[in-house]
Amino acid sequence: MASLTKEIVDSYGALTEVRESERLGDHDLRSLALGFEHGAVLLSAVGEDDTIAISALPAAYGEDVSQELPWSDAIGRALIWLWPLTNQQGYEDGCQLEFGAARREGQPDGDRLCVQFMVAASGLRICMVSEWLTRP
Repeated sequence: MASLTKEIVDSYGALTEVRESERLGDHDLRSLALGFEHGAVLLSAVGEDDTIAISALPAAYGEDVSQELPWSDAIGRALIWLWPLTNQQGYEDGCQLEFGAARREGQPDGDRLCVQFMVAASGLRICMVSEWLTRP
């Protein structure tokens, strides 16, 4: 997976769309497709072992959720970091994406957006990560 994550960060460009690709019932998101200028990625919960899978796609598919948070803040930004997350039992069950600066109305230059995905109970959980400012 390391070569794919490097390729995504290095060459996919800015995020253009986000689509819910699969849901189990009304609440459990199973996979989410991120469409970039030069490629697309599917983030999926693997139900057999509650790990996360990242795969390249020809194009994003599913219900468009680009206007929902946190995606509305991520559209137009490129990924600058993508970290795999491994739990204490050795399972790679999450990843964290950091989107770079984008000038938007109401946001200062240099803002970054960090989104974390974790798999639990065979579903994707999405969290926004905020920076904790320490004293100067």
